[in-house]
Amino acid sequence: MEQTPVQVARVKGNQGEYGTTQYEAGQNEFIQPLIDSGKVEIVCEQHTQNWDPVVAQAFAEDCLTRTGGEVDVFLGMNDGTTGGSVAALITQGYQPGEILVTGGQDATVEALRYIAQGWQDNSVLKDLNVQARHAAEVVASILKGEGVPQDLVNGTVNNQYMDVTAVFLPVSNITQDNLADVVTVGVWTWDEICQGIEDTEVCQTSNPN
Repeated sequence: MEQTPVQVARVKGNQGEYGTTQYEAGQNEFIQPLIDSGKVEIVCEQHTQNWDPVVAQAFAEDCLTRTGGEVDVFLGMNDGTTGGSVAALITQGYQPGEILVTGGQDATVEALRYIAQGWQDNSVLKDLNVQARHAAEVVASILKGEGVPQDLVNGTVNNQYMDVTAVFLPVSNITQDNLADVVTVGVWTWDEICQGIEDTEVCQTSNPN
């Protein structure tokens, strides 16, 4: 039986930006072998100027039109552009989950609502309280002339010129199954996440109000 590849549309970030190149390299590490083996086919791909969700939506709508809806996955790089893909699906009359939308990052409240509704598969939680605390420790140590605290250093980042000392912090992949994590750490409340989508199953079972 002939294998049918998964049809993927790649919604990339702002062209030439460091973050975009890093996200793309990370995605390629996993997706390129699947492309080479014929398990995945890239049917549309485009950079998104200034990470603009409106630009991302226009690209997604055009991709759906050009492929006759033959898209299995919209693969994004942040919640804004991924939300553009969701907006395109809503505009063109699709139902949540009919086409997978993944690759969100930032854990914005809009993205969490899309996750609760089943439009978006995931986002990434980076606890800003933890980031701020570690950044303050590093700055205070440097100002005292003691450099970056060695007990915080756990890796390096190559900036194409040198390896830079780095402090990597934990991140969480947020899906419907662990949406409560963003509430537990105090990033958003259930009332904020569930505003306007109170009738979703996640909000009905999780929101205490």
